[in-house]
Amino acid sequence: MAQAVNIAPSQYWEGNDGPWSTFAVQIGNPPQTVRVLPSSSGSSIWAVLPEGCSAPDDPANCGVTRGVLYDPANSTTFQRVGSNDSFFELPFETEAPLGYTGNAIIGYDNVELGWPGAGAPALESQVIAGFATKDPMLGLLGLTPRPVNISSFVDRKPSPLGTLANVNKTVPSSYWAYTAGARYRTPRTQASLTFGGYDSLRGDLGKALNVPIGTDTNRDLVVAINSISITTPSTNSNVSVAGLPILALIDSVVPDIWLPLSACQVFESAFGLTYNETAAKYFVNETQHTSLLAQNSSVSFSLAPTTAAPTSQQRTITLPYSAFDLTASYPIGQLGPNDTSLYFPLQRAANSTQFTLGRTFLQEAYLSVDYARNTFYLTQAQFPTDPTSSQLITIRDPSSSSSSSTALPLGAIIGIAIGAFLLLLAIASFFLFRRWRKRRAEAQERISEEALTKADETLRRQNAEELDKLKPELDATTTAVGRERGRWELDGGSEGPKTPWSASGGGSEVDVNEKYRYGTPGGLGHGGTHEVPDHQINEAVGSDGAHEMKGDGVVGELDSRVRAELDAGGDGWKRGAVELPTEKYD
Repeated sequence: MAQAVNIAPSQYWEGNDGPWSTFAVQIGNPPQTVRVLPSSSGSSIWAVLPEGCSAPDDPANCGVTRGVLYDPANSTTFQRVGSNDSFFELPFETEAPLGYTGNAIIGYDNVELGWPGAGAPALESQVIAGFATKDPMLGLLGLTPRPVNISSFVDRKPSPLGTLANVNKTVPSSYWAYTAGARYRTPRTQASLTFGGYDSLRGDLGKALNVPIGTDTNRDLVVAINSISITTPSTNSNVSVAGLPILALIDSVVPDIWLPLSACQVFESAFGLTYNETAAKYFVNETQHTSLLAQNSSVSFSLAPTTAAPTSQQRTITLPYSAFDLTASYPIGQLGPNDTSLYFPLQRAANSTQFTLGRTFLQEAYLSVDYARNTFYLTQAQFPTDPTSSQLITIRDPSSSSSSSTALPLGAIIGIAIGAFLLLLAIASFFLFRRWRKRRAEAQERISEEALTKADETLRRQNAEELDKLKPELDATTTAVGRERGRWELDGGSEGPKTPWSASGGGSEVDVNEKYRYGTPGGLGHGGTHEVPDHQINEAVGSDGAHEMKGDGVVGELDSRVRAELDAGGDGWKRGAVELPTEKYD
């Protein structure tokens, strides 16, 4: 699946109005590597021809200062449009109000973005504009996805981004993001250019200003400047710039910031600037330069989608004074081939068509443009500790199955992998713990059952031992004790004793003068009374066995000790009686 592509900067700082961080582009076969600047308004690739360094005053290293020259004659794949003497106007529709103009030869050639061997995207049959004019000094790489119309609206050729997104499908969307870099930062931070997404280390789009793309293709990236303030900590001053609000075009082709005259005059007063009418520049001498850097001033731009937007929709982009500390060289302001001058990149705009936020502004601003959603985003540029690091966020067109996707960096991938591992470990630990707890419960249950079994066996053994100790005969002088169940409650009435299963219903006294009668259900004496001789032994069936009761001439005569025990028991003896089981022991 296509992902965002980051175009590596060339590592060069160059240009006669900067210096600026450039990008390498290989054109033709064999490849000719040139260094160019991004063009937020263009759709083609502009390269400086050898004729661009043919003037008598051009320095010996002119080709190097212009980012290296491109010679179509040395490319076997270049196809020129028109005859050999055909020239076309450079497509300066956007910059025309600022006085940009020039001619070029037009043709098609193969292109690779980036240095040789870097694995950069390859683009076939791209529109190449070869020019020789000194403004711009460096070539340009068009960023918009709009096709190029050469001779008619029918003859439309895809732009580099259009080829990447719609032809090669190398990137998933018509989306680009750019910040110009900052040479004055420590460490120096190169420019950043991304197709099909943006670099989240260079700009936080969560805090960005969202602005609809304009319907005028020549002024599509327009933003409202509602206020500008100049802050100087050393003097504790805060100056508001006049002549605002205005609508200004963001254009990376232009190095300067173009503002109304009244606004420029506030800058002149705040920084002690003098406008050079001949060169149309604010030149700065060395004394001013040292003083202004020491003041450590900053300029804050309050931006919004429209001049009437509420405060909640406004965002502030702040530039340190060092962002305005640039150097001009030949042929700007009639400077000689070996001359340079410090300058402040501010221009006086004659009318509203000239209001522009140029490349100077983009040193501290991160600009990303989403053509599929008709929106561009502007936020404060960020400068990572490692200036070569990046974290690309892939943006997909709404028509794709997923409207947006993240191209995760290695650190994020490792983090996700560790998180997934820890999650699996936690799940495994949970189930292992449950299994251990279940086994432990089962083991405890087995132990409990074994303990109960042993306890039951012990109890039975003890009961057996107690039974062995129990006297089977109820002696006239001794009463077996220790087993309450073995006692008989004898009825003292005339009706005879109750049967064993209702023995508790009788009294506790025994009449020694009355014959003992015992009815045995289902056995001898059933249905009547059985008389027992004086000398006979009567067996009373109990739950624990037959207890023999000896009589001495009179049935049931008890020893005085037994009578005493019974008499002493009274109600307590009755309460001690228990219901006896009905089984019969032989």
